[in-house]
Amino acid sequence: MQINTIYTRSVIQTLVDKAIRDLRSGGEREQRNIMELCKGPSAPPGCQKFLSKLEQILRRPGQQYGSLLARAANDVDINCLKTLITNLGLHAYTPPSQSENNQEPEGTTVYWLEPLDGPMDPETLHPKITHLQKRGTSSFLFRFAEKSELETILNIAGKHRQCVFFLLGQVASFCEEYLEDMTALGNVVLLIQSKDLLDIAHSLKQAGMLFGFHRDYREIHSLESEERFLHQCIEAGCILGVYEGDRHGLRENQESLHYAKLREIRRSGTQELLLADLWRDREMIQNLLLHQQILPDHSHP
Repeated sequence: MQINTIYTRSVIQTLVDKAIRDLRSGGEREQRNIMELCKGPSAPPGCQKFLSKLEQILRRPGQQYGSLLARAANDVDINCLKTLITNLGLHAYTPPSQSENNQEPEGTTVYWLEPLDGPMDPETLHPKITHLQKRGTSSFLFRFAEKSELETILNIAGKHRQCVFFLLGQVASFCEEYLEDMTALGNVVLLIQSKDLLDIAHSLKQAGMLFGFHRDYREIHSLESEERFLHQCIEAGCILGVYEGDRHGLRENQESLHYAKLREIRRSGTQELLLADLWRDREMIQNLLLHQQILPDHSHP
């Protein structure tokens, strides 16, 4: 790790620690101060524009993001929250010279969020993650269904503490055995299948984890029923909500309508949740962070 990266990580950790403690004390002024810190002169131009849009949202009457930030600061273990924010934030402030070489020799783009869906072989995964880190990848998505797979993922997360690992899997009773380990690692986010959410949400909240739900767009029956579902998620302590559609765009028309609604909710801040589309927002963040592009005015949030 280069010296300037070590320094940047230290600065981000200090600012995050202060921001969390300020949020725990409450008040809108603390939220505005946090946005000003994020928009500091060292932030890339694209990030500054993106954060300016978020700042505008935070100033809207009736928005719920202020309550979301305060809830996250109070419910999530402070070291866990600090680790996640620092690991994700460091990538946004990495100088372009360190992240511009994000093409594999075969021409495949290396994304900031990389799904690792293959066999759970630690001997293969450790060097692969190390290689991807050097090429600009800071976070990884794993899917698991078995206890042994979860154990392997947590072992990998412990060896790559400066990355973020999003875990998407079939939530079974064995997950609760590892909640303290996940919180202690601090760089793990568990995304729970929506049908299993209420069964484990209380335990996750008690453990101080930052967690969210995972939902296929095909599970949406109506806008009214989906609003009721989101309210249940908030009551259960969810911070994130991640929707997934067809990665290859085969259901584009139907999913585009749902994604448009998701973005409308996100812009207005009417829900006390951070909502995302797994693949579409991955592309947006890729352009914003890795390619240092300034998003056009009609784009996200």
